[in-house]
Amino acid sequence: MIEDLRETEGRPDLIVVLAGATGESLVRIEGARDVDLVVGDLSRDDLSPVRETIEVARSVPRETVRGPRPIATFRTSPHAVGRIWVRFEAPAPTPTPTPTQAQAQTPTQTRTSETSRARLTGVRHETHPVLDEGPFDETLRRKWRPIEETRIKKNAIVSLPDITPFVARYPELEPLIYGDRILHQNGFRSYERRYPPRYSDSLWVRLIGNLLKDATQADVAISRNLPRKWDMVGDVHQGQLEGWLQTADSVRLLRVSGVTLLDLADALAAQRLDPSVGAESLIMSVGIDVDRHLVAGHVIEPRATYKIATTDTVLHMSRVAKVIVSADVEARFAHTADARLVPDAAGEEVLLRDAILARIRLWQDTEGVFQRDRYVVRVGDRAGDRAGDHVGDPVQDRARDGSLDAGGDRDRDEPNDFERALLDRPDEVSHRWVFAIDRLSLQGSRYKNSKHVVDYAATRQTRATTPDFYSIGHQADVALTYEGPDVAWETRVASAFDRAVFRVGDDESVQEQSDDILAYTELRLNAMTLRVGDDAGVRLVPFVQTAFDSEFTSTPKPSSEDAGATYPHQKIWRSSAGCVMYPGERLKELRLGVVLQYDLSESSPHRDLGVAAAYRFGTPLGPLRMESNLDLTYLPSDGDDRPEDLALYGTWFNRLLAPINAGFSVFVSADLVVMVGKTEVQPRPATSLILAGGLDFTAFLTL
Repeated sequence: MIEDLRETEGRPDLIVVLAGATGESLVRIEGARDVDLVVGDLSRDDLSPVRETIEVARSVPRETVRGPRPIATFRTSPHAVGRIWVRFEAPAPTPTPTPTQAQAQTPTQTRTSETSRARLTGVRHETHPVLDEGPFDETLRRKWRPIEETRIKKNAIVSLPDITPFVARYPELEPLIYGDRILHQNGFRSYERRYPPRYSDSLWVRLIGNLLKDATQADVAISRNLPRKWDMVGDVHQGQLEGWLQTADSVRLLRVSGVTLLDLADALAAQRLDPSVGAESLIMSVGIDVDRHLVAGHVIEPRATYKIATTDTVLHMSRVAKVIVSADVEARFAHTADARLVPDAAGEEVLLRDAILARIRLWQDTEGVFQRDRYVVRVGDRAGDRAGDHVGDPVQDRARDGSLDAGGDRDRDEPNDFERALLDRPDEVSHRWVFAIDRLSLQGSRYKNSKHVVDYAATRQTRATTPDFYSIGHQADVALTYEGPDVAWETRVASAFDRAVFRVGDDESVQEQSDDILAYTELRLNAMTLRVGDDAGVRLVPFVQTAFDSEFTSTPKPSSEDAGATYPHQKIWRSSAGCVMYPGERLKELRLGVVLQYDLSESSPHRDLGVAAAYRFGTPLGPLRMESNLDLTYLPSDGDDRPEDLALYGTWFNRLLAPINAGFSVFVSADLVVMVGKTEVQPRPATSLILAGGLDFTAFLTL
C-alpha cells in the first residue's frame, strides 16, 4: 500500500501507520521507508498523561528525500485517548520562468516540484487517561450497561482450570513455572515454589502450540511468545481467556523436508544462546526435541516430509524466514465438526484465536464451562509421596487436604485431552506406518563387435579386441515398517544382481559381480525399552528377527570338469535376537545379537550358532550426504565345519550422494565384503570390492 501511495501523482503529505503489533513485527514496521509516524504497541498500562513533542530537522526536508524510517513510534495505553498534532510550513513560492526557459522545459520538468510541497516541521503526541470519576453521559451509560453485563458474565465462566493439580500430577511442568529464569509477561522472571502455580508464557504457548498442532494434524508447531495483558493465578475465566487471545495472527500449515526441519531445529536451539533474542521475540516449539532432533520418538529423517503448524507472523520472523526458504504453505482451510482445519483452496483464512477457542470449546459444556469432572483428577498418593520433599508447597498442600476435584476411574498413567495439551513429549513413540525405498537402481548394457574381431588380436585398441558381451544388474532395498508405543514391526527385502555374459565364437563365459536376495521380518519390543544414561539418554530396545538369505542363480563350481556345474542353490534360514540402540541423528542404529543359522541347501540342514553386529550411519557433508552400513556375522567352529562354511562374513557399504531433488541423487559407492573360512582350506581372508556410480532413487513415505 505504501508503494502505491509513493507512486501516486498527488502523494500525501503525511503517512501514519496504526498497528497493534509488538516485538519483531513492530520492528519491521519501524524500519519501513516513507512512513512518517507509527502508532501501536498498546503496552502502557499506567494512567499517567503523556505529552511528546518532536521537531523535524530542516536541513534535509523529508519531502525531498525518501524518509529512511518513521520520525517516531508512539506507544499508547488501552486506558487513554490519544491525539496527534502535526505542523507544516507553507511551501516556498516557485519562480516564474522566462518565456525562453518555459520553451526549453520538457513535460516532466513542468510537474510540481517536491520543494513546492508543504514541509513537515513538527509533531506533538498526547494521551489523556480515561478515569472512572467525573461527569458521565446517562445515555451512553445505558448503552454501555449491556456490554458491561456481558463482560461480568464472561468473568464468571471458568474456561480453563487452575493449573495446580496438573503440576502436581506431572512434575515435568514445574520447570516451566518455577525457577530463577521463568519466561513470563514478556520477560524472564524469578518465581519461587512458595507461590501458587500459574500459566507462565512457556506453559501458555505450549498449550497454544499443542492445540494448533492437533487442529491441523501437524507433526510440529512453532509459535512466537504471544503477548498477554494480565497475569492470572487460579481458574481462567472466559473474558480473561479471550483477552489472552487478542492476536491477529493467521494460521499457516507448511510441508517441509526433513533437511529443512533439521535446520529449523538447529535455529531454535541456537536462539537460547543468543543474547540479542528478547523474551518477547522467542520462538517456541512443540512436538520436536530440537537438541536430539526427535519427532514422535523418531530421529528426523532427511528424506521424509513433515507438516509444521504456525502463523503468518512467525513465517516473517527472520530466524524462521532464513531457514524455510522453500515450502508448500497452506493458508486457507475448511472447518470440520470436531474443530479441525483441513487445507482447502476454496476455504478461508483462519485466525489463530478462532482456531484455539474452537479447540478449547471441546473441553467445555454447552454453557462454556470447563468440564472438571472429565478433565481434573485427584492427585492422590502420587502427590502424597512427594509431600515431604517440598514443605509449604501450595501444589502439595492442596493435594493433601483433598481440595482437588476428582474425576472418573480412568488410567492414572494415561493423560486426558487437556493434559496432553499441557505436555510436550517428542520422545514418545507414536503410531505410524512407513514405506521406505532406501535404494533402487537398474542398469544394463549390450556390447556387439564385428565378426572379424579375431583378426585384430594384435592391436592395442580395446574396442577391437573386446569380445561380445551384455550385462544387466539392479540394486533394491525396500521396507514396510510399523512403529508404535509398545511394538515396532519391520519387513524388508533387499536384493542385488549384476551379471555380465561374454561370448567369443561359440564359447560363453558368465561373470557375476553380485547376486543376493535377503528378506526378513523383525519385531522390536518398544514397551521394554531401556534408557542408557538419564531419562533423555539413548534408547535400548530388544528385538527378534527371522531372515531368509538366497540368490537369483546358483554359484558355479570353478574347479569342476563340468562347465555347467554349480553348487546347491543358496538357502539360509537365520534367526536372531538381541538389542538395538538408537544413539542419534548421525549414528542412527547400533545392534548386537545372537544368531542361529540353518543351511537348507542340502537334504540334511546344517546348523551354526554365533553373534551378529551392525550399524547404520548417515551425515550431511555440505550439500552432499554420506551413508555407511556395516553388517557382521561371526559363526565359531563347532566340530562339523565344511570347506564352504564361513566363520566371518562382513559387508561394508558406503555411499556419497549428491541430491538432484527429493527422490533422485547422483552417487558414488564402495561395497566391501570380507570373508574368513572355518577350515584350513581357506588359510587367509578373502575380500571383494565393488566401486560404482550412477543415479539412485530413494523415497520415504509416512502412511
